[in-house]
Amino acid sequence: MDVETNKAIGRCLRDVRKARHLQQRDVAAAMGRPQSFVSKLENGERKFVLAEIFAYARALGMSAHDLLDDVEGALTLPEPSSKVSTGGEKDQC
Repeated sequence: MDVETNKAIGRCLRDVRKARHLQQRDVAAAMGRPQSFVSKLENGERKFVLAEIFAYARALGMSAHDLLDDVEGALTLPEPSSKVSTGGEKDQC
């Protein structure tokens, strides 16, 4: 992902956190991380790893699925230019 996409994701995370009336320090404490860690995520200065998505969502009192759904709904990401076909079935994780 590019820098602008990271920043857009961070803005969305911040908006979700604020909508839940939480401070960065609250989320950081729930994640077991310093406040600066959450700040860097929300400012797009740090990329998430999968475990952090789950921890951030738990800290907000929501599922990772719901958090990612909110983020996806707030972003306009370019469609992949091509997909590898697996025999007509959709790819699954």
